Amino acid sequence: MNEGAVIIAVQRKRMLRAFQRANAISPDKSINPQEHGIRMGFIFKSLVRQRVIVQTSTSKYYFNPEREREVRQIKLQVVAAIMVIFIAVAIILFFVH
Repeated sequence: MNEGAVIIAVQRKRMLRAFQRANAISPDKSINPQEHGIRMGFIFKSLVRQRVIVQTSTSKYYFNPEREREVRQIKLQVVAAIMVIFIAVAIILFFVH
């Protein structure tokens, strides 16, 4: 993993922990991220697009841990599929030459 990816992963994890620390894990416990020191930059916007962070009103959001597990599972499945394809191509190339 390159440095940029590591930085993004760390920032993402910190952001989700901030929501957890604020107990913002359901619509009725939603928070204003800026009041909790959470930057609403591209990582935040990415999590909103993935519905890991859900907007409940104009400035209130909460963390959806169930959706986070789903997103993580999908990413693992994609990585596994890519690895299977890579191994299959490597085997084919090995026997062709």
